[in-house]
Amino acid sequence: MSTHSKIDLSTLGWVKTEIDETLKQARLALESFVENPTDKTRLRFCGKHLHQ
Repeated sequence: MSTHSKIDLSTLGWVKTEIDETLKQARLALESFVENPTDKTRLRFCGKHLHQ
């Protein structure tokens, strides 16, 4: 009898997709802040995305 249990890797694909999208949104918010540094809401959006 094997002591290794089967691991369902299908959920990892879903998680990776979500992480990639979150990082993309954070990057876009940061780029927007760089273009207009007086708009602090963009920097807050970046932080909120990274916090997720």
